[in-house]
Amino acid sequence: MTAARIRVVTRAILFAGFASAAVIYAVNARPGAGDYELERSKLYRHDLEVYGGRANVLADDFREWWSGLWHGRDLAYTVGALTVLAAIAYRFVATPAPPAEGDGISASGGTSAQNRPPHP
Repeated sequence: MTAARIRVVTRAILFAGFASAAVIYAVNARPGAGDYELERSKLYRHDLEVYGGRANVLADDFREWWSGLWHGRDLAYTVGALTVLAAIAYRFVATPAPPAEGDGISASGGTSAQNRPPHP
């Protein structure tokens, strides 16, 4: 692949991902401050700790954080981050490795003319 094609595809990935993230962000509104969530109440968290210990509370916090990444405006941030990762991964895979120098082997697999032993 040529460098120009790699740049074009990378820009297309970034444009599509960021455009999707912008649409997701614009469409989703923040929930109101008056929303009551049973999972966040002190009694619920206390019961979690009593029945399962501190690890249960941490596991519940992690579950809430992970599920929150895929809803609302946080989904827009997740899509943006995944877009950047996808563009970096594409560039890494699509860019050819430079030829190794100084190993005495040419690209065809043989020795170069300067590294051959002299004829007697």
